[in-house]
Amino acid sequence: MGFLGIALIMLIATFLIIVSVIAIAIGGIGTIIAGIIIMKKFWRKFLKYIVTACGIILLATIMLPGILNEYRPFAVLFLIGNCLLILVAALALIAFLNATFKKQKSQITETEKSTFILHDLPPEIAESLFSHLPNITVFCAAQKLAPCKGFYDCWLKEPGVCAFHDSAQNLGIEVAQHDNFVIVSKSLYGGLSREVKNVLDRAVSFALPFFLFRNNELHHQIRHDKKGTMQVYIYNAYALSEIEKSSVSGLVTAMGVNLDKQNCETIFINDAMDLKEVLA
Repeated sequence: MGFLGIALIMLIATFLIIVSVIAIAIGGIGTIIAGIIIMKKFWRKFLKYIVTACGIILLATIMLPGILNEYRPFAVLFLIGNCLLILVAALALIAFLNATFKKQKSQITETEKSTFILHDLPPEIAESLFSHLPNITVFCAAQKLAPCKGFYDCWLKEPGVCAFHDSAQNLGIEVAQHDNFVIVSKSLYGGLSREVKNVLDRAVSFALPFFLFRNNELHHQIRHDKKGTMQVYIYNAYALSEIEKSSVSGLVTAMGVNLDKQNCETIFINDAMDLKEVLA
């Protein structure tokens, strides 16, 4: 290789090393910022751009050690620079995600004992059953709602808030901020109704994308510290076999553990109107 070729390679390598050092410095600064002011939306986006830029620089330069193979000192130095860049970008990303997914306790209000009721009943029946109850929030699953698409915006983009702008957008927060969670549903094939299941899917933002062991099982970490009770009322129970009842009870127990509820029970009733006496 001629003198001009070596000089050109050295110039390119020097430039890219400087760029790598700058990227590392940006990553380090971003890590500090992430731990201090990450809760402000502007800075969350700013750090996202920083981490993205680090990744672009890394992808753009990762193949250069092969080009610099004939001049090994620079190749080795550049490999070291790339390794440092990966490390710092990873640390910045971890700090960014950790701060972004922090529990938003400010959205939880300390009130009297309250109840959130999720049901699939016709509106007129729901009105007669729940209108007289104090401190309740009622949500009807039997309405037109978008199904969960698995975008995970409620985890990654705007924690706790669903990407779909309908009445179920803040459902995860609603479920979390009440002391008692009551589900009223018919049973379908040993499970809950499809309407109730759809709403529960939309409420996935009650959890964080991190895992922990609960009851010797792997579950999502809950976004909010507030615990409570859970009761599931299955109406038209006369049409269910014992196997179906056992299946529903097992499902409800698992849901209670996943939602980190202190007490969880399944109650079978033959007629939905019987709830008026049970909930009185």
